[in-house]
Amino acid sequence: MVRGPGKDTRNHPLVQQLLAPLLNQERPVYILENYPLTQWPWFEYLNDYFVLQEDLTDRFRPLRVLPGRYDHKWPRYLYRFDPRGTGDDANSPDGAPASTSEPYRPTTSDDN
Repeated sequence: MVRGPGKDTRNHPLVQQLLAPLLNQERPVYILENYPLTQWPWFEYLNDYFVLQEDLTDRFRPLRVLPGRYDHKWPRYLYRFDPRGTGDDANSPDGAPASTSEPYRPTTSDDN
């Protein structure tokens, strides 16, 4: 989606545009991830809108992808959308403090 020399993948407008419907729901929204949201720079901004609901540890280990060049692990982290922000310290699996957020507003840029 966002590739090339010198491209900044953090908070990229293209990624935000594609994921905007996820942040504008009136019903509960969850993300089930193999890695913490802070693992990938292009998803890191979602950490401002989702709280870690549960770390499922090895519960879904049987769903691990087939061994190959990369180990993509298994579904482990369940995040819940919290429109009030993520002001609790338990949001990240490593215990790092989470930031508070304002209502979602996609950034704009001509750098696609």
